[in-house]
Amino acid sequence: MSAAQLHLLVVHLPVVGCLAALVLLAIGEWRRSELVFQIACGFLLGCAAAAAVAYYSGPAAYEQLATVLEAEKTFIEDHAVLGRAAFVGMVIVGVVALQALLQYLQDEKPAPWLRWLLLVLTLAMCGLFAWAAHLGGLIRHVEVR
Repeated sequence: MSAAQLHLLVVHLPVVGCLAALVLLAIGEWRRSELVFQIACGFLLGCAAAAAVAYYSGPAAYEQLATVLEAEKTFIEDHAVLGRAAFVGMVIVGVVALQALLQYLQDEKPAPWLRWLLLVLTLAMCGLFAWAAHLGGLIRHVEVR
């Protein structure tokens, strides 16, 4: 598997996973379900791991396709900047989700403000991932430019 294939395969996981986690967080708050909240936190940790793989596979994918993608350099640079922001943001969300899960290991429930913070941060990450994904799509899909 090439670096470009790995990047394209993994980059979709945090985008879709973050949206799924947002839905689970909302359901968990609405139904007051600790189990659903814990599953959402697990999704967010998985998204953080996938975001790391996607972020660190990006430069190798670019190097592999540099000659083919020379005309799209501005799109690539914009995508890289937003990809970095999305990666850093997802790491922060992952740390907050890990904090919530660690509280369960100590037989404590996360504070309500932590639950709402996670919901708001995840909503923001969905928007950031959507924007980064759109810019990534502009690199190869001229029909959406």
